[in-house]
Order: sequence, then structure tokens, then C-alpha cells
Amino acid sequence: MPQKIRQYEDKKENCLFSDKDMYLSMWRSKNGRDKIIDSLPNAEKSECVYNNRHIVSKMLFDGEYPIIKPYNGPFNFETIAFTERNRATGKNQAVHFFLYDRYFRKLMWEKLEKTVIELSKFEVVFAPDFSIWVNLPYFYNMESLFKNRVATAYMQQCGINTIPVASFGNVDSLNYCFNGLPQKSIIGLCGVGHLSSKACDALWHYALSVLETKLQPTLIIIYGPKVQITNLKTPIIFITDFITKKIPFQCHKINFALPTSNSSTR
Repeated sequence: MPQKIRQYEDKKENCLFSDKDMYLSMWRSKNGRDKIIDSLPNAEKSECVYNNRHIVSKMLFDGEYPIIKPYNGPFNFETIAFTERNRATGKNQAVHFFLYDRYFRKLMWEKLEKTVIELSKFEVVFAPDFSIWVNLPYFYNMESLFKNRVATAYMQQCGINTIPVASFGNVDSLNYCFNGLPQKSIIGLCGVGHLSSKACDALWHYALSVLETKLQPTLIIIYGPKVQITNLKTPIIFITDFITKKIPFQCHKINFALPTSNSSTR
């Protein structure tokens, strides 16, 4: 455990309220933001909240990303998509973001504080799966990773049980896409789409082996069709995606080869 997290946990031992209780009881405006910030003059407030600077400035960083704590709590909950959150009770439920970015991009960044209040009713929340691209400049991938890490750290800061989520694009992205994620934690991962070609499938399985080596996860939860993965020691749980529920896939045994730098998953 990083020294900064250890010091923070030591301080919490003397606190009478949980992080979630303190977060939900704070004096907040309708948009979920601290009313002290909302009371600032418009120009000052606009500068303060731009790109969530007011959130990021309060976080503990280790290098270029905020510190994310491992999650190794229970996961025996019904799993629902973020788009179904308003119809859910949240009791014994976990919510995921393995969706097209357009369904959560704005809500989980520009309106992060308000959305986190909505998500606080769930037992567990998967971190938002902002896409890592294979056909866009490097900057866009770094932006997606930063948003993922900040949103994950913020939800944990608010006392929400949050499962870190890993994403990757082409083989070159494996050099940086797992940076900032905690070691020895449950890790979520999207497993939809990799069966579209042999190259995508080989890269996806190779990425799992890189993830295991770098993060040493305690459990990998994969959203997608169940396939046999023979090269990992980490336990794996599959969550059936909505496509597989409608069109069942057969279980495939994979013997993969190391992908080339031109391989992609999109």
C-alpha cells in the first residue's frame, strides 16, 4: 500500500462516519457540486471547475495519475448497465459501463459529481470504460486513461465500492494502458468484439497476459462471451453481455500467437 494511502487510512480510523455518509451528507447543490464552489462568482467558478480541476486538485497522486485503491470485496451481485440505472433499486446490484462512450461520456466527466450521487445506491460500481483507440492520435488515449483514473479515484474517495477497469487499443497501447491501475485488485475488462477476427482475438488474449504480469490481479471480471483462457493463473469470472444473451456463442479454446504492432482490436 502506498505511504500516502496508509496515512489517509490511519486518519480515517478516528472518523465516526463512512466516506459515503460524509459525501452524501455534504452541503451540495442540485448538480452535486459543493455549494461553496457554486457560490463563487461565475468567472472564478468557471475557471475552478474547468475539466474537473476542483476534483483533481484534492486527490493524492502517484506520478501522472491519482492513486486508486485495490478493490477485493464481494462480487455476488446482479450486474446491470449504466443506461438501466434509473430503473434499478441498487440493492444487491453492480453497475457497469461496458457501453459505447456516448452513453456515459458527458455524465461521467462533465457531470461527474451529480452522477456519482445517483450511483451511490449500488453495492458496487465498475469504473467507466472510456475507450482506448487504435486509429486516433496518442493524446486521445491519454485523455481517456486520465478520465478513467480520475473518475475511479473520485468514486472511491466518495466511499463507493469501485472496481478498477482496464482498457487497451492496439499492441503499442500495452506499453502504457495499465499505468495507474492498482496491483493485487479485482480488475474489470471488456471482452466484447475480440472474436471478430483472429488478429483481434490473439491481441486480446495477449493483453490479458500482459495485464496479469503488470498488475497481478486477484480476480479478472470479463464482460463478454465465455471463452477458454489457458495461459492465465488469475481466476476469471465472465458476465454475459447483452449480445451473447440474444445470440449465444460457443466456448472457444484459444491458442494465440504474439501479435504484431499492426494488430488492432477495433
